Amino acid sequence: MKSLLKYLLCLLPLLCGVTASKAAPLLTNFKWNSTCLNDSISFRITDDIDQIDSVKWNFGDPASLALDSSKREEGAGHRYRAAGSYTVTLIAFRGGVADTSTQVITIVPKKIVDMGPDVTLCENAAPYVITVNVDPSTPLTGLEVITWQDTIPGGLTYDVTEMATYRIQFDGCQPDDSVNVFYSPIPDFDLGQNLNLCTDERITLDATAQNADYLWSTGETTPTILVDGNRSGMYTVEATITGCGIYRDTIIVNFSGMPQTFDLGPDTLLWGKRLP
Repeated sequence: MKSLLKYLLCLLPLLCGVTASKAAPLLTNFKWNSTCLNDSISFRITDDIDQIDSVKWNFGDPASLALDSSKREEGAGHRYRAAGSYTVTLIAFRGGVADTSTQVITIVPKKIVDMGPDVTLCENAAPYVITVNVDPSTPLTGLEVITWQDTIPGGLTYDVTEMATYRIQFDGCQPDDSVNVFYSPIPDFDLGQNLNLCTDERITLDATAQNADYLWSTGETTPTILVDGNRSGMYTVEATITGCGIYRDTIIVNFSGMPQTFDLGPDTLLWGKRLP
């Protein structure tokens, strides 16, 4: 019996130690939105912040003095005044337990680029190629990691197949320039078949299309025109669709016959008699 008791007493500290041990520290994930020198860089926690009681950031930039730290769970930011690599530390407190995460951010000068003008293409156009020209004042070293649309690896050209705003990044730093690419749908307006109408009729001819400028044979420049019995003849419209070119259609409208007149007589006021 004594030996069994002694064995249990030896086990007790081990059991208590297992029960009281702390859980392994959590890694609190975070991201930043830029690596550009002199940019206001935002740091964002990507984990569920509802589980976090408080935080403390250190941006690894002692030269910025008091600005080197923040206690904001959301909207934390910093502006680096010198290029180089900095170790960013995030301490997140959950239930009184501090979990520390670190990441290295490399700050680089912003490239000056020209991506060309905004462009509007026809919906059936071949892929459009954006070409980026880097200003000699901010030359490439050949070691830059180039991405498009934040995540797509690439080079100084990009094949466009859909409407969007296109941006390029060098080592996570996005230049100020971007290019918007729009598409015009191929127009499907149709003035219809030639018409024979009565003299007192009128009709609206409609050539409405997206991204279009209009010129009618009448000199009008609106998407629609009104034709009445005084204007028999041939009507032609040219619709210039941005990116697609010029589309034309023609219709002949002929008015004939005499205007029809009707006389229902004078108004009549009836007393004491129900009208059917």
